[in-house]
Amino acid sequence: MKLVRLGALHCRVLDLAGSLPCLARNECWSAVPTVLRSELDAYIDFLILFADLNHWKTIELEYFAGRIDAYQALLQPARNRNLPPHSIDPEESAGKIRAWNERVAALKSQGAKRLKAYDRFERAEKPEMYETLYIPLCDHTHNNLRVLADRYIENPGDGFQLTIRTAQFGEEFRAMLFAGAVMPTETVRLLLSLQPPTRNDDDDELIESLELLQTQIMICPPVATSD
Repeated sequence: MKLVRLGALHCRVLDLAGSLPCLARNECWSAVPTVLRSELDAYIDFLILFADLNHWKTIELEYFAGRIDAYQALLQPARNRNLPPHSIDPEESAGKIRAWNERVAALKSQGAKRLKAYDRFERAEKPEMYETLYIPLCDHTHNNLRVLADRYIENPGDGFQLTIRTAQFGEEFRAMLFAGAVMPTETVRLLLSLQPPTRNDDDDELIESLELLQTQIMICPPVATSD
């Protein structure tokens, strides 16, 4: 079961990393931080789970707690007035919430607890990635106004202009792409370390394909800030 759970997280990391060359070649830079943050979340969960199999309980707890929060909000009349008629069945939703609360209670009784973002990075022994990668990615994905101003506003002041540029990112994005290229290589090497010491051609081909992906990401078109 450990390999199954780790394999699912690895596939998520690999799947997202595989989209980076396409985004970069097509200069879809605005999508890069969103993809990378999802990849980073899966990567951190992979590292924690690799070291502590019980982390799956925390992942499950986050899932059920999130569903409870969402359904409780939807059951409030002020929140669901914009939804299609009959899209919410109060009785059915209340039943789901009761079942999820029971599941949450069971997981908490087994030691699971919700973690703040920084705590997850500490448990993964990657606290430096929180400051250098996670926070900048959040600035982009959560629409930090300073980041948006740098991206879309030229000549700030009375004569400012709004613009959507293609080549609008500099070395910060080069560092982000590098991190996105490295993560799947590390997850697959850890996965292979759990297998018997015998290696086969499939293992070698997988490593080679990941190294090729890393090269493809790193030779993406230059991302220089427009003048």
